Amino acid sequence: MNAMEVRGIVVEALTQANAIGIDDHPDREAFLAGKVDISLDDLEIDSLARMEFCIYLELNFGVEVTPNELEGITSVEGLASLIKGYL
Repeated sequence: MNAMEVRGIVVEALTQANAIGIDDHPDREAFLAGKVDISLDDLEIDSLARMEFCIYLELNFGVEVTPNELEGITSVEGLASLIKGYL
């Protein structure tokens, strides 16, 4: 799986986890193309959204990530790097 596909999975999972701001973020398309990164501070990701993100990945892609593994990750590219390691 290439980096662009992984970015797509991460954006899809964030959307399904109700991470407010990912769908209408001005850099969304540039992120998907690998041109920019998006800070998680720009998105409203609370603990429930983190849990939903993890559940979505497990149910749809067989990727088992815990919310604790997301601690310390500060960007959407960081999430993609973590997820790529599982695919």
